Amino acid sequence: MALLIDNPAPQVRRLTLNRPERMNALDGPTLQDLNDAVRDCAAAGDEVKVLVIRGSGSAFCAGNDLKWLASGVLADRAAHMNHQDLMQDTYERLESAPQIVLASINGYAVAGGFELAAACDLMIADDAAQLGDEHIRRNLLPSGGSSQRLPRKPSAAAVPQLDM
Repeated sequence: MALLIDNPAPQVRRLTLNRPERMNALDGPTLQDLNDAVRDCAAAGDEVKVLVIRGSGSAFCAGNDLKWLASGVLADRAAHMNHQDLMQDTYERLESAPQIVLASINGYAVAGGFELAAACDLMIADDAAQLGDEHIRRNLLPSGGSSQRLPRKPSAAAVPQLDM
């Protein structure tokens, strides 16, 4: 399964991108599963108060699966636009979810994966995390909304530090 769903604690739902062989890159079916899971979580009401998104293996998410896109999606304008619309819808669902949404970032969170993390309320990264926007290196537009979301995010300096 490309998306694992579990409840590791009361009122906590965890969505794990499970395509480690592709650095959890988002192909159409995986993105649809993520969209459906976020929609279901939002509809769960008080049953779920916290939503955690993470990646399996050594990456959070490498963004769109470029091999999947190159397999014919990019050549089909309607299919490409449908995928982009689904990505934007998924990220907007995350941004407007009634739950607190956490991105638990391990390894790479680049391009659309970085946009996925930016759509969450909080990004928590381990020491090995590498965040960045790779769109320009691939001659792609950042269509997941990062250019609009990032300026609205509070900086780390604005977040109070907790002694734990």
